[in-house]
Amino acid sequence: MRAIVVDDIEKFRCNLIQDLNDFCPNIEIVGTAEGVISAAKEIKAKKPDVVFLDIQINEGTAFDLLEILGDVDFKIIFTTASDEYAIKAFKLSAIDYLLKPIDIDELKSAVSKLSSINRDDYQLLTSNIKEIKKSNKRLALHSQDKIEIVEVGNIIRC
Repeated sequence: MRAIVVDDIEKFRCNLIQDLNDFCPNIEIVGTAEGVISAAKEIKAKKPDVVFLDIQINEGTAFDLLEILGDVDFKIIFTTASDEYAIKAFKLSAIDYLLKPIDIDELKSAVSKLSSINRDDYQLLTSNIKEIKKSNKRLALHSQDKIEIVEVGNIIRC
């Protein structure tokens, strides 16, 4: 499978590429990128099967990149230092969500899932991205004893 690694930290890109070369021989790295713009160009030019995608990248986030690309015809494995965006990533039909530093066994497991995903899942990912664009933005408001999720459109004063 042809892959692109997108991360704003060069050391991580190099480490992930080395781990993929050492432990996932069915993955061929065809490109790297460090930000939204370079990743969009690289993905459009190289047409990868899978993108290993950090959430926080130069010029924005992975979600900004996916919004720019529109129709997604590649699989995504998120690689990030924070579990903050895990739910959003899985709502976008991500194959996996790996926390840095990446455990080799988890990496192998994520790569093994790639072959079980079909074309219909791409369409689900694309439709989920479009839904997120349309949906109301929500905030988690913390009080002393609870957390309440509120739609931004319902906030009168803060």
